[in-house]
Amino acid sequence: MHTRSLVLFLGAALAASITVPGLRAAEAVLEKKTAGYAKKILARSDKYIIAGFRVAFNTEGAASASTDSRLKNLGNSIGSGPKTVHSDASVSMKVSLAGPQAEDFQRITEEAYADFKQRLEQAGCTVLGPDVLKASKGYGELKFTPSTPERPYVKDLSLGAGRTVVVYSPAELPLFLGHFDGNALGSVSLDLGNWRALNQLSVETKAVVLVPTITIDFVQMKSSGRGKMLRNTAEVGAEPQISLIGSLTNLAVFHAKIRLAGELAATHLAEDLAMPGAFGAMEEVSASDNAALNSALVRLTGLAGSVNSKSHRVVAAVPEDYRRLSLEAVGGFNALAAGLVMAK
Repeated sequence: MHTRSLVLFLGAALAASITVPGLRAAEAVLEKKTAGYAKKILARSDKYIIAGFRVAFNTEGAASASTDSRLKNLGNSIGSGPKTVHSDASVSMKVSLAGPQAEDFQRITEEAYADFKQRLEQAGCTVLGPDVLKASKGYGELKFTPSTPERPYVKDLSLGAGRTVVVYSPAELPLFLGHFDGNALGSVSLDLGNWRALNQLSVETKAVVLVPTITIDFVQMKSSGRGKMLRNTAEVGAEPQISLIGSLTNLAVFHAKIRLAGELAATHLAEDLAMPGAFGAMEEVSASDNAALNSALVRLTGLAGSVNSKSHRVVAAVPEDYRRLSLEAVGGFNALAAGLVMAK
């Protein structure tokens, strides 16, 4: 008689065990290599013009993890002794942001933009105003992306990232995207129209064109990894945390002498910029798994099977606390960006 026993470990959310990555504002730095490229372009002129300013707010995070039991189950198909059957484990978690509304996101964007301009002016930089911008031929050539505070542009970054962002821009600077945004906010495209429009703007004004992009996260996700053969558990976790996503927070700079060709560089944060401080509470709104069903099937069939667990949590943020921490983080990046412009 064959004896089969189930050895199964179902991954669980381990929010309390997460060590939050990222630098604090006082430690934040720009990535060295890209900052060097940007600095060379910034040195082409002593005038600057802000053509765009984008703030992307992450509103949904996700993480998943899994184990692969094939290695542990080797030999179960032969012999007549007791068998231990290991089931695969798969766990996933989605976390949504609740609390801040469209007007909150727009307010943060306007204040972040005002802070950036003020820091440039305090650094002694000559910044051409929006009147010069909108009177230019280059500005008229830009193709804007439909987006309003009530119906903002939404970008799904779920592929490998588990993020969905809503993108806002200041009222005086409508949103536009370009091939230079890549797959971050835009998409890889051969359409060079907006790049050439920014080149034309630089030619007309004899200024370096600045386009900052800031991405604000609200949760830090953790995963034990996928397809792990030597692990018994699949684990995911989440912790509320305001931070700037380093790879998606950058200052793009453009300079050109002719419309059809110009210089472009984008320098980003070297690491995520995390802000300490509470801004809301996280609650589980749903959870499900098939552990009991899988256990019964394994005992009945002797096949390994798979245990799947899903959960959905919501971070209920206090809008004012969310705004305050977000602007503190943004201030750290704006200070770095203005410092780079000043130090060219």
